Amino acid sequence: MRLPVLLLDADSSAAAQLAAQLRHAGFAIEVVSTPSEALGALEFRVCSIVVVVDDFVDDEEFQQCLTEL
Repeated sequence: MRLPVLLLDADSSAAAQLAAQLRHAGFAIEVVSTPSEALGALEFRVCSIVVVVDDFVDDEEFQQCLTEL
């Protein structure tokens, strides 16, 4: 059994589209829209990889959350 991929994307429609493509390729996907949701998800499950798609990479709070991830 493969570990799921955690997809972090604030754009829900783009995230749904990417998740559908990844599922079609055989990946199990968990989609979240904020870094805090990602941290919460990782408290209860193990993921093989975290994919971050976001425009806030220059935001200091966002960078801190990525460090915690």
